Amino acid sequence: MQFDRVLTTFADFFARERIRYALIGGLAVHAWGRVRPTRDADFAVDATRSQQVIAFAESLGFATRYASDAFSNHVHSDPAWGQVDFMYLRGRTADSVFAAASPKPLLETHPMPVASPEHLAMMKALAMKDFPHRALYDGEDVATLLKVPGVDREAVGTTSRATVCWSCSMPSKRPRAEPLDSFEADVRVTPEDIAAQRRLRSTATMTSKEYLDWCSWITRDSIALRDDFPKEPFELELVPPHSP
Repeated sequence: MQFDRVLTTFADFFARERIRYALIGGLAVHAWGRVRPTRDADFAVDATRSQQVIAFAESLGFATRYASDAFSNHVHSDPAWGQVDFMYLRGRTADSVFAAASPKPLLETHPMPVASPEHLAMMKALAMKDFPHRALYDGEDVATLLKVPGVDREAVGTTSRATVCWSCSMPSKRPRAEPLDSFEADVRVTPEDIAAQRRLRSTATMTSKEYLDWCSWITRDSIALRDDFPKEPFELELVPPHSP
């Protein structure tokens, strides 16, 4: 996936059509300090413009794999375009998320609005509630977000009301997450949405090409190149194929 190309295309579209949006997901967590591979681009978008967003994605050649009031998932036959996912926000949640987003220099041409650490942590709490296995990596995302200077840790905890062990990146032995007040109500996730996301994620694996695309982009990313950006070391282990 050519991240610059995809991000620039959608950022220009949102600006041209005056659609409220914020970057979320793995790229947003990266913008706040955690470098980890991701194979797609995720956006939170004003729910009142969802059909326009889906139509634009399809005009670029993206196939819609799933669409509802809460989410839509799109994949392109050309690996350079990869996959884009949208979360549709409404009501007080939309106003709060878009107002709190911070511009980050993920693109050389212009900064992109990135959801706040608090809102990203709430989204991660929702994800871990519906998909407990995601605590293996989403928990580390939340740990990074809660270390951002000035983050309102109390707001994250009291709003989500989720008994999740953020520090160890795993849910507590008996995780219990109550509805996330207006945040969860405004996203309108249905049981059908959860089932669909589980089905899509069960087939979502990062190919070697996608991983190398990510590594190539991260070495040119202006955020990762900052001297004060926390860098996590990683190793790429090449395992030889088994002999027949």
